Amino acid sequence: MILTDKATFRFDPKTRLAVLASVHPGIEVDEVVASTGYIHDFVPAAVGVTPAPTAKELRLLRQVIDPSGAMLSANSS
Repeated sequence: MILTDKATFRFDPKTRLAVLASVHPGIEVDEVVASTGYIHDFVPAAVGVTPAPTAKELRLLRQVIDPSGAMLSANSS
């Protein structure tokens, strides 16, 4: 899996190419495609919205992975 500030990608098991899996709330697919710097042959017809992190995931991000807030603002939900 690839996680960016705009979307998530998964890898196709046959081609091993990155496939757009979901876009984050407020982000459009066209914005992700324009931001990647390469041509997407693997943008599904329907792309879902990335689910919000759970309370446990936020705790791990804020307290274990990035306790200084260098990558994730403490105000992010």
